[in-house]
Amino acid sequence: MDIDNKYKITAIVTTKNKEDKTKSCLKSASWCDKILTISNSSKEKNHALKQAQTRWVLFINAKERISKKLTSEIKKFIKHADQEGYTGAFIIRQDNIFGKKINYGEFGKIKLLRLGRRVGEWQEKTQGIWTFPGRKATLKNFLYHYPYTNLTEFLKKINLRTTRRAEKLYRQKIKTNSLLIILYPLAKFFQNYCYRLGFLEGSTGFVLAILVSFYSFLVRAKLWVLWRQGGGWR
Repeated sequence: MDIDNKYKITAIVTTKNKEDKTKSCLKSASWCDKILTISNSSKEKNHALKQAQTRWVLFINAKERISKKLTSEIKKFIKHADQEGYTGAFIIRQDNIFGKKINYGEFGKIKLLRLGRRVGEWQEKTQGIWTFPGRKATLKNFLYHYPYTNLTEFLKKINLRTTRRAEKLYRQKIKTNSLLIILYPLAKFFQNYCYRLGFLEGSTGFVLAILVSFYSFLVRAKLWVLWRQGGGWR
């Protein structure tokens, strides 16, 4: 192993379209030895893994920001990873929605495998999860995520994603009915607002729980429409 390359890292920045604003993201990753920008697909991520020439890689998307504390922690982790037997690390992502850092509910802190050696692969069938062998650590500092700039953007994405989800369920021959259209959104609301402690976020937590519930409603409603139009609804 080239000693000069042992601690080097490539940031692989994923974007969904050309309109993504990557300037702040790229600035937060400027400490990395190399930066690659790719589209957000498992195929592109796997290609980037092969293209990267450093021993370590860090995956982030255009709406994420690497804090200075996380930067220092990553550098320290890479320096001691071999000695401690680690091949990668999970990073905790914290969403910032409508100007508030979210700690609870579905948008609360999420643990993601984003840092690792240049090995393994991204698997589309597992919702885009990076898999590779070896022991993984969990870093303490956050990767900040700014998924929605306003409610209009939020609703546009909900509309797009619920259509895709409903179409996928329809292709899988999964049906729905009036009872499920009612129960799924209710269950989703209580899961987020009560069980996952969304109420601790105050009014923001309540609004987010409603929006997640609305997402669930739209999926079932659109699925119902697909079956109705296809002549197989019940």
